Amino acid sequence: MPNDLPLRGLYETLITLGLEADLEAAVEAGEVVRRAGVEDSEAPEVLARHLARVLRSSLAQAGPDERKIQQVRIANRVLEVLREELGANGPEVDQDLLDELGQLLEVQAPVSDLGKVKSTVRPSTPFGTTDVLMNLRGEPAIGRELKLELASADGVDLICSFLKWSGYCLLKTGLEEMVKNRGGKLRVLTTTYVGVTERRVLDDLVRMGAEVKVSYEHQRTRLHAKAWLFHRPNLLTTSYVGSSNVSHSALVDGLEWNVRLSALSSPDAITRIHDTFESLWVSPEFEGYDPERDQERFDKSRKAASGKGSSHVFMTLVDLRPHPFQQDMLDRVAFERAAHGRNHNLIVAATGTGKTVLAALDFRRLHAANPGCTLLFVAHRTQLLDQARGTFAMALRDPDFGELLAGGQQPVRGTHVFATIQSLSEARLQGLAPDAYDVVIVDEFHHAEATSYQRLLAHLQPKQLLGLTATPERADGKRVQDTFFDGRIAAELRLWDALEHELLSPFHYFGVDDSTD
Repeated sequence: MPNDLPLRGLYETLITLGLEADLEAAVEAGEVVRRAGVEDSEAPEVLARHLARVLRSSLAQAGPDERKIQQVRIANRVLEVLREELGANGPEVDQDLLDELGQLLEVQAPVSDLGKVKSTVRPSTPFGTTDVLMNLRGEPAIGRELKLELASADGVDLICSFLKWSGYCLLKTGLEEMVKNRGGKLRVLTTTYVGVTERRVLDDLVRMGAEVKVSYEHQRTRLHAKAWLFHRPNLLTTSYVGSSNVSHSALVDGLEWNVRLSALSSPDAITRIHDTFESLWVSPEFEGYDPERDQERFDKSRKAASGKGSSHVFMTLVDLRPHPFQQDMLDRVAFERAAHGRNHNLIVAATGTGKTVLAALDFRRLHAANPGCTLLFVAHRTQLLDQARGTFAMALRDPDFGELLAGGQQPVRGTHVFATIQSLSEARLQGLAPDAYDVVIVDEFHHAEATSYQRLLAHLQPKQLLGLTATPERADGKRVQDTFFDGRIAAELRLWDALEHELLSPFHYFGVDDSTD
């Protein structure tokens, strides 16, 4: 670092002898200098970066006469120093010393005929180079580079939220040649989110021998990743991570930003991309796609995700499925019932994580075991009842499921009722048998200390009572789990846990300083 470089600012650099002198002068001038040691686990990488910077600069300064010879000589002397310092633990210098500055590009199997041996097609960017592709005029387009990468890959992993036929056609030949002619393994993760992915792409991928998995979750943007991983031996694995989905515009002329990474220059990044793909590949959120088995389900999910079709179609054709965290909570409630005979259970789940969905799926399981079971769902607002009724109708795949007891509406059959607490007056309860409902679900159960809820819960004697709340702790210090559930919470997902698992949007706090003490 030059002595005249202004020191004030942020750094993450090793303190050299030259820099130490500058720091002493800075301290004498009244500057505040903060230092930190280097962790043992980080030392090799930190020192390697320092040496690489110095070596790169030094090698570039080699004299113009016989420059390559001098550069090779410098590199060999560095290797010899390493052997002298590390002894048996150092590099095998005889194997690593250079004779001249040249690179091995390929070794091919011998050919038996007189045909000319063709070199393997290579991407425009060398395998060891990191680069950014933006589809700018005069620069390589991402689609063309992907085709060149496919020509030498032993296997490909693709994670992409949207797959369109217009983009797939550009890459189809290269993918097929890798899978069918070279025996390469192709794995694809995609989604039905917003209904963009086209089924014929998946059908064709499976036909050529690819493994395809689909996330049918379309109510939240769980997967927006777009990344390719091209597997090769000898640290030549490369990856493209960026904004390009598989569509014509994204691969050819759209304004896209994609970073090309290399195992030679960014080994840690490549490892993390690989490990993350593997974890998603085994995640229950992604399900294996079979054209003969899953075409109808895919089409229905895609249609629902795109917003097309009536609510009747959505409720009767789309299967409501729990997220993994919801399935875990449902299993906990089922365990309380089966293992301990506890039929009064409280679910605590942060707002936005689907308490009503949990209740609907739990009732669906109870209904499957006893198709004739009756239901009373209680909330304090009609709007909540409308939403809950729609969720239960979807879970039961019955658009006519349930009746409202609210705002002047009266149930006719009375077997599955969605009622406001205000409509369940003392007079109405007196005309209602205590065992009229097999299942009673109370939303916002933290209100249960109120007189109206106390009267309801004292009168009814359901086979199953399920309470739902995000906040079991009340301002008056009372805990609803103590009063009605023997101090237990059957299943719990608190706000901080939901944020940690990226199920909710994070909070952003803003404060105004008015200088008040």
